[in-house]
Amino acid sequence: MSPELVGILTVGIGLSGLMIGMFAWLRQDVGGRIERLESRSNERIGQLGSRIDQRIDQLEGRTDQRFEQMEARINERIDQLEGRTNEKFDQVSARIAGLERDHQERFASLDRGQTELRERMAKLEGLLEGLREAITGRRAAS
Repeated sequence: MSPELVGILTVGIGLSGLMIGMFAWLRQDVGGRIERLESRSNERIGQLGSRIDQRIDQLEGRTDQRFEQMEARINERIDQLEGRTNEKFDQVSARIAGLERDHQERFASLDRGQTELRERMAKLEGLLEGLREAITGRRAAS
């Protein structure tokens, strides 16, 4: 072999060794970076999951609080409506009771008037009977 060919082969072998070393170093460097990236990604995903869980808990708390406030307002409105309704029923019941008293008084008055009229009719019948007897000359049957 010629010295030039040996030189070229030596340089080729040297370059091959250099390239193999560089590829090994590059592989190790990229592998390490990938592992670090994966580790950081997992860490950030874990932090993000924790933050999301916290936000969901906060949102749930605020939502529960708003529902409780809404329920309190609705119950208050229902109580107000119920109070007004009861008040109206009481007023209507009082009015009905007043009307019933008025009607009972009127019926009692009518009953008294009817009794009075019957008594007058009985007196008139007696007077008419006496008048008839006086006209016919008969005595009243006692």
